[in-house]
Amino acid sequence: MNMLSPEVGTVIIQSSGLQRSSLHLLFSALVVIINELTYVLPAYAGQLTADDKNRINAISRKAIRRGLTLTAFDIDDLIDKSNRKLFRQAT
Repeated sequence: MNMLSPEVGTVIIQSSGLQRSSLHLLFSALVVIINELTYVLPAYAGQLTADDKNRINAISRKAIRRGLTLTAFDIDDLIDKSNRKLFRQAT
């Protein structure tokens, strides 16, 4: 295991004694940050390859698998949400 790998961070967080609900809260805060950054998605979403999207979605899947959260996010859903928000503001 690489010292900078996500697995190390997960082990450290889980070994700190946080309950699953606390881990969910922590990951949810990270998702809020992701949602705040979605303003750039309309500009850059077209440049994301399928491979890029798969890697981004893998973060969510790994978080669920490792017990860090109870909910998942999908980059395509975030892109769609940010596009709808942008077009709503433009009209």
